[in-house]
Amino acid sequence: MLKDFTLPIDDAPDLEFHGELLARVTSSPEPRADNFSRHLGRWTELAVYRTASGTFVCQEVRCSKRSGEQDRSRRASAAATERAVIAFFKQTALAKRLYAAAGITNGKASPK
Repeated sequence: MLKDFTLPIDDAPDLEFHGELLARVTSSPEPRADNFSRHLGRWTELAVYRTASGTFVCQEVRCSKRSGEQDRSRRASAAATERAVIAFFKQTALAKRLYAAAGITNGKASPK
């Protein structure tokens, strides 16, 4: 189902588009969680959307619940291809979970 989105971005205008959320994944600020971020009180949220025209939109937010801190490093970008989505998020464990949830093909590396 398509809807309107506005994604806040640090040091740039917000990104507005009409589309759908394909997948969202998050690490956890809690040490006992299986997806612990390795940073107590901090976690990362990744999301990938598809616009009505077929372009992907990538979003990363680094969150904090530490005293005196606020969410930081809000970044988002349009990506024309799955390869561009992977270039935005890289090959972190969290990003790989996002690709699997979104149905994005993340090619296997072959031995040299």
